[in-house]
Amino acid sequence: MISRINVSCLGPYGSDNASLDSLKSVNYIFGSNGSGKTTISEYMRTGITDDASRVEWEGPSRPVLVYNQHYVNGIFQNSSVPGVFTLGEDNIDIKHSVNVLGQDIINLEKQKENYEGVLNRKESEYEDSANAFKEKCWKELRALSAAQKKAFQGCLSRKEAFCQRILSIEVPKNFKLTEYDELESLARKASQPSLQTIALIDLPDFESLELAESCEDFSRPVVGSDDVNTARLIHELNNAGWVEKGLYYFRLKGGSTCPFCQQTTSEALANSIESYFDEDYRRTKRLLMDAVSAYESVLDEVHRLREKLPAYRNQGFDIDQVSDNLIDFDALTTANLDRMNAKLNDLGSSVIVEDTIDVRDNLAAALKKMNEQIAAHNERALHFSEFKEDVFTRIQWQCAVRLAADKKLFLKNEAAYKKAKEGLESKVFNCSDAIERKNAEREELMSRLTSSKPTIEHINRILKDLCFDNFSLDEANDGKDYAFIRQGGERANETLSEGEKTIVTFLYFLSYVKSRSLEYPVVFIDDPISSLDSNVLYFVSSLVRDLASEARQKANSEVSQLFISTHNASFHHEITHPSSGYSLSDSAFFVIRKTATNSAIEAFGPDNPVSTGYEALWQELREENRSTSVRNSIRRILETYFNFVNGLNLEETIAKLPPSDRPLGRSLLLWTHSGSHLLTDDAECTDSGDYLLHYLNVMRRIFEANNQAAHFDYMLKRCGIALESAATGLLSDSE
Repeated sequence: MISRINVSCLGPYGSDNASLDSLKSVNYIFGSNGSGKTTISEYMRTGITDDASRVEWEGPSRPVLVYNQHYVNGIFQNSSVPGVFTLGEDNIDIKHSVNVLGQDIINLEKQKENYEGVLNRKESEYEDSANAFKEKCWKELRALSAAQKKAFQGCLSRKEAFCQRILSIEVPKNFKLTEYDELESLARKASQPSLQTIALIDLPDFESLELAESCEDFSRPVVGSDDVNTARLIHELNNAGWVEKGLYYFRLKGGSTCPFCQQTTSEALANSIESYFDEDYRRTKRLLMDAVSAYESVLDEVHRLREKLPAYRNQGFDIDQVSDNLIDFDALTTANLDRMNAKLNDLGSSVIVEDTIDVRDNLAAALKKMNEQIAAHNERALHFSEFKEDVFTRIQWQCAVRLAADKKLFLKNEAAYKKAKEGLESKVFNCSDAIERKNAEREELMSRLTSSKPTIEHINRILKDLCFDNFSLDEANDGKDYAFIRQGGERANETLSEGEKTIVTFLYFLSYVKSRSLEYPVVFIDDPISSLDSNVLYFVSSLVRDLASEARQKANSEVSQLFISTHNASFHHEITHPSSGYSLSDSAFFVIRKTATNSAIEAFGPDNPVSTGYEALWQELREENRSTSVRNSIRRILETYFNFVNGLNLEETIAKLPPSDRPLGRSLLLWTHSGSHLLTDDAECTDSGDYLLHYLNVMRRIFEANNQAAHFDYMLKRCGIALESAATGLLSDSE
């Protein structure tokens, strides 16, 4: 069934949103001639095949069969009419079988539509789940650093591609996550074009430190020979180093003056002091000096190592532990070196050199660990392609682990959707297959038992009942077509009157609709009573009412939807008049109004806006409803009412008007007739509101002249036409 037809920019309709909305099983369209009814029917007849975008369907689309003046003209373009094949009246059992099959097909189509609806809903739910998972994956990708993103080269620009990459990743069960900083360092290395090998760090000679620190001479005073007479003095001074330094300066000055007191001294005193510093003293001093030198050498080596650390950091190595251990090492060894130097300055003193074994071991362990990193780096450099692949795989696994829960949920939803889809598609296929088989069975029954004769007999019987007895329908082209035949046997196609063409074509159309009942078509009937007299009008109204009743049944209907358009208020009243056994349920009403610029569609839903044809003419005189057909409305009001009351001779009525109003009254008659019977140009279609007001007041004079002013005032009030003040003014001028 059609739910909406958009007619914007078609024919007389402007660019505004002109459309027939919320359509029902039966749809009534009322509008004056030239308002645009045929424009809609022509689009449904031919335009929909070229551009169906204007039509919205609820459920499967159906063939659209249209009856309008173009259809009538097309029927009579050839000498014969295509045959319509229907079941004969005597094939009751076959009809029943065909109807049962038709109902089965309708039920199957409903089942199929339901399955397709569920499938569409499942697909929508799956798409929502897929889109949510894609967004989670995309968010994970955006959180990666530039170096880590290179692990997903080839799927960085599209969500779909990255999502599929994540779905394809299988993470080993024993995989452990890597700390972000470490993974980032590896990613940066893997992102480089290549890696260069790096020399391992030479560990300092910590054994020399240990030997120096274990020298016992630092912790005891070093003294000279006790055999010389100056030994007692030096011991009392308790500063052999100071005395030794003085002896050095004494010899430097030539050996005649004491460097401290500047007094002349004897050579014997100098020799005695010099004898104090015997070979044991000097050997111990050399031992201490060698220990200090070895200590300083190791510290210099550590210092050079410290200066190289920033370069290792730049290579991506973690030097923090080495740096921390160096701080502890420097603090303790520097203190030891200061004490050792103090000992050298005064060998007679005692100093405590602390054991650095703990800080040495910690520093050695940190350097060893760093060397292991360097060795691993060198291994990667030698096998860079394998290293790069390993790092990028690790990054992919890490991302997959973080998305594991979302991936699991998505795969669960996908599996459920695929299972449901498989089942629903199977059911849809089974329904389609059953529909095809039942259609074939139904068509086979009808092909064996249908003929064109029932249609001919049916139409001829109706023509005879309607007193169209000077022509009839007969077979042509071996029963394949129809021909219109006069009583004498000659063809009547070119000699039929407009009324005859209208009634026989409409009957033919209804038979054609019946022949297409297998397809449950949409039927559009546009003004089927053109050129018909009143007797035939009522008969056509009855046929249309029957077709509307059938369309509302739905379950057993041979048409899926019906559209009826007309400009004739009487015909509209007949086909919409509710009566016993005839319901207007599931109906929609529309009015098309023509203005000076375009046509507009007004929807009334289930409410019939045209209660009677006569009242509808008055409604057209309301200011908001006035259109270019208002002349026709005025003429038809006068003719309808006064012919109903006692007959109206317009010329005699004009003569009853006051002399001052007769010219205006006569112009009213000319104006209404020119506007209702002739094609008008643009100037005639722009009637001034002031002139219209004058003509409506002359219309009032006509009612007054025939003693019907009360009826005129009643209709003004009933239809809400505000002309009282203007009318009163004109009447007072003529009194």
